[in-house]
Amino acid sequence: MQLTEPVKWTQSIKQMANDGISSYIELGPGKVLQGLVKRIITESDAPNLKISGYDTAEDLNNI
Repeated sequence: MQLTEPVKWTQSIKQMANDGISSYIELGPGKVLQGLVKRIITESDAPNLKISGYDTAEDLNNI
């Protein structure tokens, strides 16, 4: 099913915002997912939105 069914990324992110999630962390090189979340969640959905990214697990452990 993972190969033939659509990914429900937008709906999942919107539901997370509706559930009160306001902090998102992307682990891995790049900022693609951070950009997608910023486009999906508006300021009115999550006024305290915090999105961060870390290239490696070690970077995350050093915060």
